[in-house]
Formats: sequence, structure tokens, C-alpha cells
Amino acid sequence: MNKIFRKGSVQIFLIFDTIFINWALNQQIIKKFTLLERSNFMREKFIIDGRNFSTLKEFYDEVERVFTFDLDWKIGRNLDAFNDILRGGFGRHSYGAPILIQWLNYEKSEKDLGSHLINEITEIILLNNSGHDCILEKL
Repeated sequence: MNKIFRKGSVQIFLIFDTIFINWALNQQIIKKFTLLERSNFMREKFIIDGRNFSTLKEFYDEVERVFTFDLDWKIGRNLDAFNDILRGGFGRHSYGAPILIQWLNYEKSEKDLGSHLINEITEIILLNNSGHDCILEKL
């Protein structure tokens, strides 16, 4: 707050300081939001829905439905193939393009597939040195 206290002007300085402090805090929040969200806005979003599967086979069916388009062959049903699909180039996103994966009903998937397998899948999604750039939101 301003330390200038004159009779009749104290209230004006207090209001000004409150407005300025609120503005400064909002600028910091906006800056942090902008840096975080800008990287997400530039990413194509893909939604995996845990309600669509309860087995590993059905998980790979969901991955194929979400990440591929117009293939005349089935994707591999293993974690190496899943890693390849995340890199792109299978009809939905370009090879190497950054993507955002929103996993709906993540807790259901963890219960259905088991925490060990879900941890492996999550690690593959978040692994930065495997040729893809993914952000995962567990919803």
C-alpha cells in the first residue's frame, strides 16, 4: 500500500493500491495460464474413454478408433505398437505432431486393466524420448 496519508486522499490511495495489486496478481495468473495453455492449444486433442473398454484387447480397439483413420489393416495389439501409434502418421495426426490425450474415466481403466499395466501405458504416453510429444490429462 502507499505510505502517503493525506486527509481526504487516504481512501483514494487504498482503492488505487487494491486495484493495482489485483491487476498485478491477475497478470501473473494470466501469464502462467498463457504459458501452460498455449502449448495445449497447439496440440491436437484425442480422447480415450475408459467406458469403451474393460480388457486389454478392447483398449487396443479404442486406441485404433481414436488414433487411426482409414487404415486397411489392424494395428498391433502390444505396447510397442501403441508407442508407434502415438508418434502419428496413421491418419489422425501427423508424424511427430504434439498431442494432448484426455483419458476419461481413468480410474475405471486402472481398475479394469490393473495399476501395473496402466502405469506402463502412462509411462509410454509421457516418455519424451520415444519419438512422440504427448501430454496426458487423467479425467
